[in-house]
Amino acid sequence: MVDALRACRRVLRPGGQLVDMRPPGTNREIEVILDEESVHAGIVDVSRGNPDDRAAAAAVQNILADGGFIRETVRVFIYSYYWDSLAAARRHIEEIWGDFTDVRPEVWTRAEALIAARPGATVRVAVRGLIQVGTFRRV
Repeated sequence: MVDALRACRRVLRPGGQLVDMRPPGTNREIEVILDEESVHAGIVDVSRGNPDDRAAAAAVQNILADGGFIRETVRVFIYSYYWDSLAAARRHIEEIWGDFTDVRPEVWTRAEALIAARPGATVRVAVRGLIQVGTFRRV
């Protein structure tokens, strides 16, 4: 994202549009789902933050501060990850998000108990996404 912003300044004409879409680093909720019922099991703590996301946020703030980008729209949307088992969810969270997340042991224990009480349940983690749209201008 940081390199993309530098390239945008070089290649986009004044008035060109930029769409910035990424997770903003808010905590994520682990849920156990059976049919239409969703039960909260605990939080995936992302407070350490993904270094790439932190760098992207800083780059956007820098370009806003120097007036090279005029933010027109900011929206939050939700997308979810689903797994058929807690083991698959845990593996994904630890292997893919592990560098910037923490899940307390009691969250895994609660999720295991919820799944044991709901045969056929799936696991979901909802992630808030951020989308910003704006226009570049020459400074």
